[in-house]
Amino acid sequence: MRITRGVKLGLLGLGLAGSVAVPVTARAAEVTFNATTCGYFNGTNSCPSTFVSGQSATLAGLTYTNATFTGTTSLGFLGIGNTATSGIDNLGAFSLAATPTANYQGQTFTLLIQFTAPAGISGGQTKTYTATLIGNTIVTSNGGVNIGFDGSATQTFTFADGSGTFTLHVNDVALIAGAGPVAVTGYISGASVTVTPEPASMLLFGTGLAGLGLITRRRMKKA
Repeated sequence: MRITRGVKLGLLGLGLAGSVAVPVTARAAEVTFNATTCGYFNGTNSCPSTFVSGQSATLAGLTYTNATFTGTTSLGFLGIGNTATSGIDNLGAFSLAATPTANYQGQTFTLLIQFTAPAGISGGQTKTYTATLIGNTIVTSNGGVNIGFDGSATQTFTFADGSGTFTLHVNDVALIAGAGPVAVTGYISGASVTVTPEPASMLLFGTGLAGLGLITRRRMKKA
């Protein structure tokens, strides 16, 4: 049987598709994150449009300082919460003055997380977590304060193109007078992005299949 030039091209396409192409079926991939945080007390938003690591907000001796975090998931999981003093790889940090004189009961703190990666988060790249403050400190080392994120602690994110989701959880923070900086920690779970085959690879694969079809038909005619 003589193999025509068209059939040769088809076989070449099939070979290339099998050796260098992205798999034909979609697959789930790990997700890389980059983000910066910002926070404010009692509903007074002092955050700029683009967050800056190291900026801070203070309420009667309780101070929150912005931070950044970055990392790639493993099996969809990423822990967030490195050393508090560096402002890196955590969700910011709190410190409480040695001689605060405030009743923090019922006051609020708002944490904003602004993602630069992954792109395309449905609803925008910035998400809001609201905490209620519980506690009172009137003299050195007495009492303390808890920053509890309650119902907003866990939020699930989706991608606008429907390619995946992830869930971010923020942990509560508790301090006594004179404590800090104490990192705000959390974790990402269930993260995955669906990767689809490249169009060029699909074209090569289709060309290869067409070539095999021609060979089969020629053999059937000679049979």
